[in-house]
Amino acid sequence: LQLRAEQLRYLPCVRGAKGQAPVSLPPGGRAPVPCKARLELSGKVSLSSQRLSLAARQLRATLGPKGQLVSLVAAGGVTVTVGSRRGEAARATLDARRRIVLSGNARLYCPKLKLRLRGRRIVVDLEGKELIVDAARAKLEVPRGRLP
Repeated sequence: LQLRAEQLRYLPCVRGAKGQAPVSLPPGGRAPVPCKARLELSGKVSLSSQRLSLAARQLRATLGPKGQLVSLVAAGGVTVTVGSRRGEAARATLDARRRIVLSGNARLYCPKLKLRLRGRRIVVDLEGKELIVDAARAKLEVPRGRLP
């Protein structure tokens, strides 16, 4: 995973006993939860990995106790490439099921199918098993330049 930004802010987790952060539970008891750190990137932000590339004005990533990526939220002119699919939206999140969720005037182009999709929300499975579009409009065509 490679991250680039004009500004990076690292917020380490607050640790309780034995590296755990205490959390109150309904009957008033306490239980340890894994500590999570946060990265906040702004400016020209880019993220790239083996199957995913993303660019945005802001990105917030939550990291698990061993530094693994737990969640990701990008905002501001987001562009995403997953395999051969290209998307644009106001906001993108990586959810717990390893899916990218594009929202806010979401658009996606699938070159293998020559398919342009628009919707309120587009969900792209990173494993390529699922594609969900809410309030969808689709158009079969050969692309010319940017997504409309």
